[in-house]
Amino acid sequence: MLLRFSEGVGEYADQVRAILRSVDEEFVPPLSSRSGTAEVDDLGGDEGSGIDSYFQACLDQQFLFAETDDELVGVLSYRHRYTPPFLRRFSPSNYPTILAVRREWRNEGVGTALYRTFLFDLPPAYRLPYVVARTWNENVRSIRLHEKFGFDRVHTIPNHRAPGVHTVYFAKALSPHDGE
Repeated sequence: MLLRFSEGVGEYADQVRAILRSVDEEFVPPLSSRSGTAEVDDLGGDEGSGIDSYFQACLDQQFLFAETDDELVGVLSYRHRYTPPFLRRFSPSNYPTILAVRREWRNEGVGTALYRTFLFDLPPAYRLPYVVARTWNENVRSIRLHEKFGFDRVHTIPNHRAPGVHTVYFAKALSPHDGE
């Protein structure tokens, strides 16, 4: 498996769109109903206009791609120098907006490899002192991944995504020597 950093989606546009479509309904709310990729208000549930709208919102972000045999098997996109306004104490930060792996490649370490690269092996110009991430309280895989990499749970918005479904924010301080 090859991992690659890119400042944009580039040649992988169609494959990224296909992966987003395949995982759409696994997210709460679905990606296709979101109005953006970063703000608290973008999880409204009805404002999005489909997966293509969500894909368009990703285009101004940086990407990490996992590929094998010329096939994209996983993608991580993130906002460079973005921190939610209520978490300014973790600024400047990188903010992952999507981590998605093709179903047939799950439990093969693809997501972990993408996240490890994101945390510790970005090009020097893209390394920042913090990473802030969000998920929801029922996303066990995401919570385990953040715990595995030593993130702290720093903020929760109760009932934000649906009754009983809370938005959970994680943060991690990175060493200046990570990735060297």
